[in-house]
Amino acid sequence: MSALRLLVLLGASFGAADQFDGLLSDATWSERTRLHAAAASGDVRAVKALIEAGAPLEVQTDRKATPLYFAAQQGHTEVIMALVKAGASLEAQTDRKMTPLHVAAHQGHMEAVKALLEAGASLEVQAEDKRTPLHMAAEQGHAEATVGLAKAGASLEAQAEDNRTALHLAAVQGHTEVVIALVKAGASLEAQTDRKMTPLHVAAQQGKTETIKVLLEANATLEAQATGKVTPLHMAAFRGHVEAVKALVMANATLEAQDVGERTPLQLAVHQDHTETIKVLEEAEARRERARLARLAHALRKAGRAPQGQFCSTSTPQSCFVR
Repeated sequence: MSALRLLVLLGASFGAADQFDGLLSDATWSERTRLHAAAASGDVRAVKALIEAGAPLEVQTDRKATPLYFAAQQGHTEVIMALVKAGASLEAQTDRKMTPLHVAAHQGHMEAVKALLEAGASLEVQAEDKRTPLHMAAEQGHAEATVGLAKAGASLEAQAEDNRTALHLAAVQGHTEVVIALVKAGASLEAQTDRKMTPLHVAAQQGKTETIKVLLEANATLEAQATGKVTPLHMAAFRGHVEAVKALVMANATLEAQDVGERTPLQLAVHQDHTETIKVLEEAEARRERARLARLAHALRKAGRAPQGQFCSTSTPQSCFVR
């Protein structure tokens, strides 16, 4: 290509790239080149022209982002393919050790994810916080990207910082669609963080009621104990997440479970002065006591030893059975 032709092409093509320059501050992405700008704006003609003219593919900003990273970040699939075809590194990492696949997954750009995977991008490369591309997609709630990465063979049990799996990260954010996708793909419901918290624990801790229901329907262990013998119900009660507490109680969570300090969920709710949560737990205790007494009375009658007079609970005197 002649220098004149290149200049004409660049003059016609760089409008979008120049507009992109204003989107990123110099403090954030200084030292970016024309190829960075063209890649980020999706200007594939300019990208190809710059490549043909010998623009370096691995040039980095001050945060070590390459043009391919910018293209992946913005989801420009054609630009990705052009850069990859020219030999751009799929595994180049930023200062946070994020690859183009990391950022495409983080942004939920499924076509970009597909293009990078087809080109051979690594599924298990870890960013500085040990997150893989699957962790990124799950945490941000991108169900399609999560499914695509899982189907491509991404490890469902890879552990990020604090030993959290993709399912933990989706559960803590309440991304129910992603949780469903990961459960269907076979993600472990009992995976534990460094504090022995399961996905159900973190969902309860954050009050993500719909996610709690999904995990319970998938048979997550209701009485799993995290560090300190804390159950999911302890977590929800301590935080005062009323609807989460109701969901766990409805699933028959143990009301009398004690943590390492011998505190029940109700005692934690009282300590934190969560009035509505206290009411829910007290009513649940009363219902279960009435049901227990009813079963006992029925058993005694069936055995021909029905109690005479009143059969009452000292803790719930309003719950009496009269023969």
